[in-house]
Amino acid sequence: MVGRLERDEREITLAVAHTCDLLFDVSPRDMFPAFFAGVEENLYRRLCELRGRLLGDLPTPPVSAKLELIHETVHRLAVLKQRNHER
Repeated sequence: MVGRLERDEREITLAVAHTCDLLFDVSPRDMFPAFFAGVEENLYRRLCELRGRLLGDLPTPPVSAKLELIHETVHRLAVLKQRNHER
């Protein structure tokens, strides 16, 4: 299984990541760093697009709540990226 994952012959699913965690006692983030970096980059891009659309809306409580969530998530992504560069 691990060889196929390393050669990109098998998709990394939540079940696969959890199985590897249980088998090898290695966090999925440590075992598949490129996969998680791709997920994080995709999330960041989508959050920026959503933020741009929301900023054009009228400032209502739901819009404000969504913008706050986006701000907090972008901050967490930045912290994760910094930690990964320090390793």
